[in-house]
Amino acid sequence: MLIYILCIGRFHRNSMDTNFLNEIQSGLKDARVPIIDTWRAMEKLVKDGKACSIGVPNFTIPMHGDLLSKCENPPAVNQVHPGLPQEETLAYCKSENIILAAYSPLVNPVFLDAFKPIEEPIIFELTKKYSKTSVQLLLNWGINRGYAVIPKSVTPPSN
Repeated sequence: MLIYILCIGRFHRNSMDTNFLNEIQSGLKDARVPIIDTWRAMEKLVKDGKACSIGVPNFTIPMHGDLLSKCENPPAVNQVHPGLPQEETLAYCKSENIILAAYSPLVNPVFLDAFKPIEEPIIFELTKKYSKTSVQLLLNWGINRGYAVIPKSVTPPSN
């Protein structure tokens, strides 16, 4: 299955060399393309058989409502950060049959100053209590909340 997720790009200043960022940003043009225009291009990917599903990142309930009122194909997935509870968004997406996918459910090494659930003291306590690894606990938590949990590794697999 191939799914495309609409991305709204941002650079994280702590994660990249400043000169590199300046070079990139000086070459960028301010396109300000409406989300619905990009969404319609993604719908064409589905229509042409180039994607099975399309999705969005970090959409709020009003953003979903606006998109749903204008689109032919509703988003199959809303990719969110699992460290932010977003109870209303979770309930809304369930009611609209939109899957919430947990973005970087363990830790995102690109954002070194970001929330790192795997390092939280409560996680260490729970690993002892349940005789599970911190990874097992975090993945189970996301699954039990109703997220599609897709862990990512930056380490090449060993053979």
